[in-house]
Amino acid sequence: MTLPAESKPQTLVLLSGGLDSAVCLNFYQQSDHNLAALFIDYGQPSANRELAAAIHVARWFDVELDQITAAGLPEFGDGFVRGRNAFLLMTALMSFKSGSGLIALGIHAGTSYSDCSEEFVVSMRKLFDLYSSGAIMIDAPLLSWNKVEIWNYALSNSIPVADTYSCELGLDQPCGVCLSCRDVEMLNASEKLSTNA
Repeated sequence: MTLPAESKPQTLVLLSGGLDSAVCLNFYQQSDHNLAALFIDYGQPSANRELAAAIHVARWFDVELDQITAAGLPEFGDGFVRGRNAFLLMTALMSFKSGSGLIALGIHAGTSYSDCSEEFVVSMRKLFDLYSSGAIMIDAPLLSWNKVEIWNYALSNSIPVADTYSCELGLDQPCGVCLSCRDVEMLNASEKLSTNA
């Protein structure tokens, strides 16, 4: 049974244009949520290409995409950006259009980044509870998934992988340098091995 729109959970997915956030968006669309997506430009080198990919992905899923540009932050390189996911979540909380609901992000297992961990999610949930008394919650449905599981989910659910963009340097991908592109190269290599087996 399909719920009426007013009964569906209000869910905002942080959409970077990458594979993980595209899978996250699909996950909630299949769970019958009232969905919107948010792209945040915080001055990352890949912002323009990420935005183009986010627009493609949002159109594919027929989901409204809002955009926020944060000015005045320093320039960032590749790799870990201190405070990044906390900043994205708090910006999403500040811009959330409903008094209750869910804000989701596509962080996953298998990375050394401290803000892609259960500890990080638990800490941010406490902050959200402080501001919203539990009415607006955080979810990270891919938190226990590794990159191969995300990749397989994307392929089995016909997610437009070729339209996603994940290079942290803003280069043609895979650049061969940043962690995201090394993940893509690993996935491509494993797919070729399984195809040739």
